[in-house]
Amino acid sequence: MSSFPKTPISIESEKALLGSLIIDSESWEKISNLITPADFYDTKNRDVFSEIYDLQINDQPLDILILEESLKSRDKLSKIGGIEYLKELAKTVPTSAHIIKYAEIVREKSVMRKLIGASTRTIESIHQDSSEDISSILDRAEADIFSIASDTKKHEGLVKIGPIVNEMVDSIYNKKTNNIVDYLLTGYTKLDELMGGLQNSDLVVIAARPSMGKTALAMNIAQDIVFKQKKKVGFFSLEMSSQSIALRMLSSLSTVEFSKIRSGDYESSSDDTRAVTQAIEMMQDCSLYIDDTGSITPMTLRSRARRMKRETGIDMIVLDYLQLMTLPDKSENRVNEIASITRQLKSLAKELDIPIIALSQLNRSLEQRNDKRPFLSDLRESGSIEQDADVVMFIYRDDVYNPNSEDKNIAEINIAKHRNGPTGTAKLTFLSHCTRFEDYHPQIFENTDNL
Repeated sequence: MSSFPKTPISIESEKALLGSLIIDSESWEKISNLITPADFYDTKNRDVFSEIYDLQINDQPLDILILEESLKSRDKLSKIGGIEYLKELAKTVPTSAHIIKYAEIVREKSVMRKLIGASTRTIESIHQDSSEDISSILDRAEADIFSIASDTKKHEGLVKIGPIVNEMVDSIYNKKTNNIVDYLLTGYTKLDELMGGLQNSDLVVIAARPSMGKTALAMNIAQDIVFKQKKKVGFFSLEMSSQSIALRMLSSLSTVEFSKIRSGDYESSSDDTRAVTQAIEMMQDCSLYIDDTGSITPMTLRSRARRMKRETGIDMIVLDYLQLMTLPDKSENRVNEIASITRQLKSLAKELDIPIIALSQLNRSLEQRNDKRPFLSDLRESGSIEQDADVVMFIYRDDVYNPNSEDKNIAEINIAKHRNGPTGTAKLTFLSHCTRFEDYHPQIFENTDNL
């Protein structure tokens, strides 16, 4: 009978690392981005490193006497074995020459322990609740592993700008020479002129009050990317079911009134029947993937998006909508929660190197203004949305507020923030009967008035 494998630890490397720091405080810069207090297995070593960490980040000098006094002031000195243990650490190594290697060993053992912990949690969840859906267990297990993977990514630190600009110019030249397009189009001429398309790694926020057409615009953009540009889109719908999304897309593609499709009344018209049938055929093999899990967490979204990229490829993500996302550890401060969510969405866009479109609600207070066109300050629950987003666009339709508006069927898409380009407004035509946005053509209005 084989014995249970030992826990991955290296107390010797932990002590050698601490000894190196005690005898050579300047060696801190070599390992500061490689390791954290949580990577230490031995509690005494963890406490010593935590104290060194605090001294360093507060620009305090470090030697054995300063470390002794610092630990004593926090009632930790006796817990770690007193000055005798610090002297023992200082004698562990003759020089700090191998401190990076010690840090890598400590970090490696820490990652191994985290992997064992994640695996153990997965096994326990299987045994404790056999009724739980297997996909939920898989999602949680994958989220655990990806969380560990994210934490273990090394920061390369400072890099000279020369090689960066050379690589960038070579890339631009290659794209121009070979007519390579490395961005996605929204499908709307004026909008694409303003934005320069949807750029990889960008977090794009579409915000509006209810009934303005946030979901419709995001879906229409996704349609263009899927059907015309032949790319793959993951649509995460936290509010609407996958069936509702499919019905809306069917109406938008066929331009047949949504209520007719939902009730089946479109069959009374041969033209409508033909249009719906053609739209259904188009949707059969399109690369639009819908996930209608409610209250999804950023980590679950990340794991599913990563899985899609690995299995089928993914070119864009749509999230409908941001304020419905949750965090595992709920906070009383929703503003801080939204800030965490937007940071994680931006991080995911960079990691997957794709644009992410996140829909957002606006504060109700704008309804009190005479001019109800939104401003960046109207973004609901957090200024972090404005901060983390590369592009923020608002939808405003005057006829929602003013039934007799001269701008009936006109939607203003205001690019209020554009990190790498101009701001401005693009007009679109909105066909309310099939929740479809089209390029602005004034002559359309005469027809839509009678729909």
